[in-house]
Amino acid sequence: MEVTASRARAGIARFDSPAALVDTEIDGSPLADEVGPEARARITEEVTARLGDWVRPGHPFEIPFVCNVVAARKPGR
Repeated sequence: MEVTASRARAGIARFDSPAALVDTEIDGSPLADEVGPEARARITEEVTARLGDWVRPGHPFEIPFVCNVVAARKPGR
């Protein structure tokens, strides 16, 4: 692959709660069907515990992120 462009974008992701972040990440994964209810509950519990400092009662759950976007093509195309 030949990289034709790349850039990084910083932003703020907003969710109703850390659990909503977990749901979005799991449901958007190609492995979503492999994550059973017990695993989802454990992941939600761990993420909620670790990201608790980011929760502000009465406000959306906001977390900063950086997204790296890379465009590429096959050589010779």
